Amino acid sequence: MDIRIYNRDIQQTPVWKEVEGWNMEDKQTLIKLLYSSMGASTVSKKNEQEEAEVCASQVSKDLLLQVGEYALEESRAGRCIPHAQAMNMIKQRMGWK
Repeated sequence: MDIRIYNRDIQQTPVWKEVEGWNMEDKQTLIKLLYSSMGASTVSKKNEQEEAEVCASQVSKDLLLQVGEYALEESRAGRCIPHAQAMNMIKQRMGWK
């Protein structure tokens, strides 16, 4: 499939429309969560904001769209965990807990 067509399809999804309206801080938080879930190394609190900005500049919009669409599909299929449980796992892996 042509990636441009796929991107247009993604831009019509509820996930895209939701994330598109977020402020930069919320988008960076999403990026950090996605980054940590991909097995990336943990970031010290001192460098957390700087690392988020670097990560945000490195993660393409297309990748975020694809991850968001995948998450939506998994949720609709019932293959997901509660938000609180996901946040606890992320906090543990990031060393925040």
